[in-house]
Amino acid sequence: MNGPAGVAVDPQSGHVFVANTGGPPDLKDNNGFIRRLDADGHVIAPRFPTAGKDAVTLHGPKGLAIVNGVLYAADIDTVRGFDLATGKLKTAIDLSGLGARSLTGLATGADGILYVSDTPGNVIYRIDITAGNSISLFAQGPGLAGPTGLAYDPRHKTLVVASRNTGRLLSVQGDGTIHPLLGRSFVSLYGVAFDRENNLIVTEVERGRVYRIRDYSEVEVLRENVLSPAGVAYDFRHNRAVVTSLKGNAVFTLPLDR
Repeated sequence: MNGPAGVAVDPQSGHVFVANTGGPPDLKDNNGFIRRLDADGHVIAPRFPTAGKDAVTLHGPKGLAIVNGVLYAADIDTVRGFDLATGKLKTAIDLSGLGARSLTGLATGADGILYVSDTPGNVIYRIDITAGNSISLFAQGPGLAGPTGLAYDPRHKTLVVASRNTGRLLSVQGDGTIHPLLGRSFVSLYGVAFDRENNLIVTEVERGRVYRIRDYSEVEVLRENVLSPAGVAYDFRHNRAVVTSLKGNAVFTLPLDR
């Protein structure tokens, strides 16, 4: 691992995919890579993309999402899609023309929609992968306060957003309006994911904590004293959270059956 920033778990195979920036996260150095791990954390073949090999470009991949057999990665100003079985590049969705600066969070919504956050740009883009990867602006403005991790809530048809700058959890409605979710704030949030009971699992990168939030109200510390916890994904098969340690160059799991 080298700068593991994002993680996704394939519910079909149980494989864990970890996006590594490979160096400075926003430098276009073609030095990033993605690792595919089994449920015990062992790298498995075929190996997933490494920048500079097999004509693959990967600068600093962060957020990951899996849709219909494709692993999508948010890579600075481009969302790249790789075949989940072979690792071969299938698509590259260039957002540089829209001013994307540092794409971070990636989430799947309903009916083939991808959402991707641009943290310094205070923007969330909407990509319809069923309509030729058409891109539109979903939400923008200082109210997003450095959006990082994203998770879609199908029950309320809203997008949950973690804020880096204010440490707030936000809700973005379908019309792009932004609302606070909790009456409290944290310190520099990064990752967010739902578990099978619709609880939120949230990482607080600067304070080194991982939280579980029940019913958008009850906050519980799952783990603390973690070195820069960043990306988080939920593993349905094992009822656990999978979390990356950005500066620790590690990936760890947290059981959620308590």
